[in-house]
Amino acid sequence: MKPLGSHKTLHHLEGHQHCGICRPTKTGGRALENVRGKRMIEEQMIEDDLGIMTSPSLWPQWPLLPLTNKKTNECGFIVDTEKNQYRVYKGNMWDLHGNLYSLPFEDFDSAQSILSNGWKVD
Repeated sequence: MKPLGSHKTLHHLEGHQHCGICRPTKTGGRALENVRGKRMIEEQMIEDDLGIMTSPSLWPQWPLLPLTNKKTNECGFIVDTEKNQYRVYKGNMWDLHGNLYSLPFEDFDSAQSILSNGWKVD
């Protein structure tokens, strides 16, 4: 690498921000690493949520699993029953005063479809 004083020309002084010696062109850099790292973390969180949803024995509040929807900021939960395995009840599971089955709900085909609709384990 040349010493800084040896490459200064009139062109360099006018367009210093484009100087390839003072500011070598970066390919990737920290910003790209952060994007890749964030994507890897998000993918790992989805895999973790999927693993928890499909393993009721891991649910800390069995037979209920609390969920939140990151798109709509709604609370919800799923119940460990074979009949309605992929049904998300909308509401706060800690504030159940009446019949559980009177709450509004959404049915899904799989745990993956629950996650792809914005729901995540809370």
